[in-house]
Amino acid sequence: MKSKQHSRRRIAVNMFGTLGYLSVFLQWTWTAIILLYPLFQSEAVQKIFLPERQAPRPVVSHSGCYSDAAPFIAIVSIAITAAIIVMSIITLIGLPKKIGKTGAKITHSAANVIAANTRPPKQQPAKKWKLNLSYKLIICIKLILTVLPVILLLFAPTIPKLPHQVMTIVGNFCLVVSTVYWLIQYALAKILRVPHKEIW
Repeated sequence: MKSKQHSRRRIAVNMFGTLGYLSVFLQWTWTAIILLYPLFQSEAVQKIFLPERQAPRPVVSHSGCYSDAAPFIAIVSIAITAAIIVMSIITLIGLPKKIGKTGAKITHSAANVIAANTRPPKQQPAKKWKLNLSYKLIICIKLILTVLPVILLLFAPTIPKLPHQVMTIVGNFCLVVSTVYWLIQYALAKILRVPHKEIW
């Protein structure tokens, strides 16, 4: 019974952690789009993604050849479309969790590496000290990942029909949302007494 309650508490806490990582991911996506806009507008990139238009070729009709197979083709097309839609939905449902796990893995790994290479004070037990240090480092890494996109937007290039103020507002909004998710996560973790090492 206790293990189930603990599992539910951990899920509740990490749900907001997942939302936090997802929000940070959107922050970085927005920042990357803004900062890389001049690159997207370059001729080399446009040639890759927007090839030169070729003269239209005359369309040869083969209606007689495919008239018998039309129902079969329609059924196959519908089946393929339905399969793609279902797969897309499944992917979208699982994407936030995947982003959350990946984000947690990156932050925890980075924090653990730093903590492992840091000498603890002689007065404190090494294991406990490293665990606390790792916990604090994870929070710092999350804060850096959350704040850095907004700082980078200060150096955003000029984009026609998109005022710099709008870029900043969107970036700041994402910053606030991410921060709120992190605060809720850690507040819940403290209230529900979820161990530090189990927090994403």
